[in-house]
Amino acid sequence: MAYSLYLIRNTRDTDHLYYAEHGEIGGVPDAVGYDEPPHAMKFRTHEEAQAYIDTQLPEWARDCHRPAELTASHFTWLGCGITAMLRSGKPIPDRLLAPTPGRLRLWRC
Repeated sequence: MAYSLYLIRNTRDTDHLYYAEHGEIGGVPDAVGYDEPPHAMKFRTHEEAQAYIDTQLPEWARDCHRPAELTASHFTWLGCGITAMLRSGKPIPDRLLAPTPGRLRLWRC
């Protein structure tokens, strides 16, 4: 049985970038995301991801971000540990849910 993780996807971007953090760049509100799912912020449930959008994202970013369900196949090459845990149904440690530094991409909603 395969299991899933949920990421926050930028719905206005055609590259399917996944949310990592938000803040300001040069005084302009912005969000930072990654091309590859293993590097983005991950959630165990759809409800956790949606709650984060509803409570932690700034109001300007809520309309252009949605939870996206990803399975083990989305993590195969870059997140071998996550892939194995998802396939076996083992709990994902909190440290693997956090975004990783590097490979940043930026977008504005």
